[in-house]
Amino acid sequence: MIVLSFLAGFIPGLIIISPVEWLVHKHMLHVPHDKRKWFNRASAHAHNDVHHAAFRGPAHYYRDIVNENVVIHFHWTHVVLILSIAIGYALALNRLYSFLVVSDMSFGWIDFSFILGIFLASLIGYMGYEINHHYMHVIGERRLTINRVLGDLMQGGKERRDGNLRFSKPLLDTVCNAIEEIVDHNARLNQQVTILFGTELIERLHEQAKYNSDTLKLSVATANIENVLHEATQILIKREKSVRESLSRTQRIGYAIDRKVQKLFRGSNFFLGKYFRHIDNNHFMHHHKNNINLNVFLTWADIVFGTRRDSSAKALEAGKFYWLCPNSPDTKPFSLN
Repeated sequence: MIVLSFLAGFIPGLIIISPVEWLVHKHMLHVPHDKRKWFNRASAHAHNDVHHAAFRGPAHYYRDIVNENVVIHFHWTHVVLILSIAIGYALALNRLYSFLVVSDMSFGWIDFSFILGIFLASLIGYMGYEINHHYMHVIGERRLTINRVLGDLMQGGKERRDGNLRFSKPLLDTVCNAIEEIVDHNARLNQQVTILFGTELIERLHEQAKYNSDTLKLSVATANIENVLHEATQILIKREKSVRESLSRTQRIGYAIDRKVQKLFRGSNFFLGKYFRHIDNNHFMHHHKNNINLNVFLTWADIVFGTRRDSSAKALEAGKFYWLCPNSPDTKPFSLN
């Protein structure tokens, strides 16, 4: 009975993660100024006014020099509040059931296991949001380095940065995955490895470079795309070697773990990697327009409430207003003033 009671709390708790996250995001984190109350004023300010303004999409979706000092996590008091509400909700349900159904208001292990089930489901929901949200923005700091090198080479040097170069997020993700795979492989072997890029990747980069050249009228390298990728990779191999040599033995362990996690999320073809890329693209669009794709961790409530927008790689390739500048010259730190 204890196990069944736990599951009776845990399974419904998992089911309501998505709608609860949607409701919190909409009615606690993205409340218009004129509709804010005492209970959501601080959370709306921190998330809507600060986080979304600093990580404004698509230009500054990734952590960069503009938003590097902006906190992206909930304050610990909000975490306590969220989990306290979950416990209070579970306790209220348990007491209501005890009163109306079994007519026994005593409290035992069966009651405790039910509350524990809801609490653990809530904790999974919160951690799913927090961890994924962290890696969506923070992993980008490393990716931004790759993007900058690529963009500068495409434009003929960083002195020619003008903020007008545009590539799609799915393409830049693919480029970053390919380059990081080579860089990490080189670091593991501690020797130069053969640099090879797939024909499809080269063709996609060439096609979007042509768009920049022909439609946006930018001076962009279009003839030697593979050479640009090779040169970018060589630069990043040297940078990676320099970074690793500067780390202490303890720091290297932490760095290696972080690299593994980043690769699992961003570059792997396991379910976790594919799912992360799905919700990352979903959240990327949310930072472009904050009343769509409100879910971060589990996205089905967006479908139910009509706020879901197609965030597939195909949609992000087709919608050029979502394209990123890989080497934006914007370096002014974010400030509310």
